[in-house]
Amino acid sequence: MSEGLIALYPNEKISRIAEIMGMSEATVKRMARQLGLKKPSRYRNMSQSQKDIIISSFYKCSLSEIVSKTGCSRKNIMMFAREQGLKRTKEQNRAIMSRIRSEIIKKERRRVLFGLDPITNIKVVTNRAKIHMRHWFKRAGYIVERCSSIIFYHSGVVRNLRQEMAAYKLGLRFEPIKVYSL
Repeated sequence: MSEGLIALYPNEKISRIAEIMGMSEATVKRMARQLGLKKPSRYRNMSQSQKDIIISSFYKCSLSEIVSKTGCSRKNIMMFAREQGLKRTKEQNRAIMSRIRSEIIKKERRRVLFGLDPITNIKVVTNRAKIHMRHWFKRAGYIVERCSSIIFYHSGVVRNLRQEMAAYKLGLRFEPIKVYSL
């Protein structure tokens, strides 16, 4: 029984060993502990270049970025970093998060400029003149929908064509509202 466990333990998952040997996972773990068996650490199989990348970029890159550079899992990177004594301060974490947020905002701005739908819910473009213009039209009785460049007017609104032309230059459009009768 112990010979089978010794042979299987390094390369098989505990759940698979328990299935093969017909015992519970807890029993497999207990027997392995009694025999002094340990699973080989996966991060020891990293190449030296992967280890160098982790060490050199740990303080300036996020874990996701390190994962994409090395091809290692997050868990293996964290285990290796812990073994090497690598630990980030709060300031370093904040700097990394700030840099990543800035990059996301830049990407979102590019998407908006090219007319593509945003990927995130981060508001990236603010046009104060456009915001003030939309507010002016809303106060004047126009119907201003959220997240739309179309402003509707109905027959009861006194239209200000000079303001509408200024708004048109900012990218706003005006359409009559369609009223359906029953």
